[in-house]
Amino acid sequence: MDQINCPKFPDDLRIGREIIDCNLDSFFDGFFDEEWSTLDGILPTGKAIVILHTHGLRIAVDDVTYDIHNSQIISIDKESSSELRQEYKSNLGRVLPGGMLMGTRGAILGGLSSIEARSKRVPIQYVSINFWDVDSKTPQTILISCEKDEPVDEFINRQKAENALNISQNRVAGDDKHQRVVIAICWIIFCILFVIFIVMSSL
Repeated sequence: MDQINCPKFPDDLRIGREIIDCNLDSFFDGFFDEEWSTLDGILPTGKAIVILHTHGLRIAVDDVTYDIHNSQIISIDKESSSELRQEYKSNLGRVLPGGMLMGTRGAILGGLSSIEARSKRVPIQYVSINFWDVDSKTPQTILISCEKDEPVDEFINRQKAENALNISQNRVAGDDKHQRVVIAICWIIFCILFVIFIVMSSL
C-alpha cells in the first residue's frame, strides 16, 4: 500500500463555533493518558471531553485544550482494547490506511497493556483520532478511552455531517451571531417554562 501524502491545509485553521443543540451527539466524555499521543506534551493525563465544532474538534483535559481542524483529520475510529492490540501485532512495520505509519502509531499501541495495568482498569472502548500534524506534516494519533454508553458513533457521524455542510454551504469558521441569538432565546424560553412548571407544581 502506498503512503498517502499530507494534504494542503487551508489558510484558516480555526475550528469554528461549538456545536450546541439537544441531540447529545456533539461531545463525549472519556479519559486521556499523556502516553496515548504520538505528540509529546499536548495534553496532561486526566478526564477528557471531546467537543465538536463546525470546522473541527477540541479535546479538553482540565483547562488545557488541543484543537484539530477537519482538514487535518485522517479518521476517527471506535476500537476495543483487544482490537488495538491485534492491530499492533498484525500491522507492525506496515503502512496503515490514511498513510498512518505503524512505527509512529505503534509507540502508543504497544504500551497499552502497561498503561492499563497501571490504572488498574481496562477501558471498554477507545476512540482513535488519527490526524496530520500541521507543523511536521506527519500523521499522528490520540487515543481517548471511554465507557460503552458514550455516544461515540453518533459523534463520528455528526462530525462527518458538519463537514459535509461546510462544503455544500461554503460555511466559514467564524462567530455565528445568529446561532448565539437562537441559543439565548432557547435558554430564556426554557427558564420561563421551568418557572411556570415550579409555580404550577406548588399550587
